[in-house]
Amino acid sequence: MSSRENQAGIFHCKHSSNGLRGRLALVTIGNTLRGDDGAAQAVCNVLRETVAARVCRFDLGTYTNLLPLCLAGHDAAIILDAVATGGTPGSLTILDLTDPARACSAGNISATHALSLADELQIAGIAGCLPRKTLFFGIEVQDAGWGKGLSEALRSRLPDLAGELERLIEMCA
Repeated sequence: MSSRENQAGIFHCKHSSNGLRGRLALVTIGNTLRGDDGAAQAVCNVLRETVAARVCRFDLGTYTNLLPLCLAGHDAAIILDAVATGGTPGSLTILDLTDPARACSAGNISATHALSLADELQIAGIAGCLPRKTLFFGIEVQDAGWGKGLSEALRSRLPDLAGELERLIEMCA
């Protein structure tokens, strides 16, 4: 195991010991202490066990600068995050970020924690860490206030959101 993988265990791909590294990275971003900003983690927590076992899940919290290390060595990735675009709470924005220079801009990915996903993906590309396919799974928030759990609007949508994510995982895996 490399020193990168040893750092708090965050970069250890659970499939690497079985020779399966290179499949799908599922990366969650968000602050679970800020209400709906923790939507990505909440959706992944309700995935069916059989689906969750097939992916390498990395929970970055708000440490998006570690994204390239999570993407490295995987054929595909789905990045989940909360977004605030003014849409209906619990609605989805799914973007193909395979070419981040073309697909990413502040205008089409609006995160709740000032994330520059475009910059992080471009850095991953320069470092040679980008998978062949990268998708963004953005979950529209209602309330990202401090010290609150998920809003009822998002809590009620968790099964549907997990179902949509599972379909996306099936397409990418």
